[in-house]
Amino acid sequence: MDYVVVENATTHQADFSYWRDSDQARQFRLVFQPVVLAMEFRLPELENPARQHGVTLGQIVDRRLNVPELQRASLVIRAQSYRRRLFEEIEKAKGLLLP
Repeated sequence: MDYVVVENATTHQADFSYWRDSDQARQFRLVFQPVVLAMEFRLPELENPARQHGVTLGQIVDRRLNVPELQRASLVIRAQSYRRRLFEEIEKAKGLLLP
């Protein structure tokens, strides 16, 4: 069995201390050696309208949508950054997910 663990930060200062510091989690990591991916917190001014309108980071980056609040240059640049870092994280599990 192979595991992928995603540290999905749902707040600005997400707390993963149980996963990182507890004896049980330490033992799990030692035995199963999961691939751990970090998914950073996304600003609510980008995340909320993206969810409300059902659009992806790629659509925001490519400006393929009619959502004025998501067409601001600052949010497009931020979406590019989020997407790039997410792809970098997924690359860590590429061999596991795409054998």
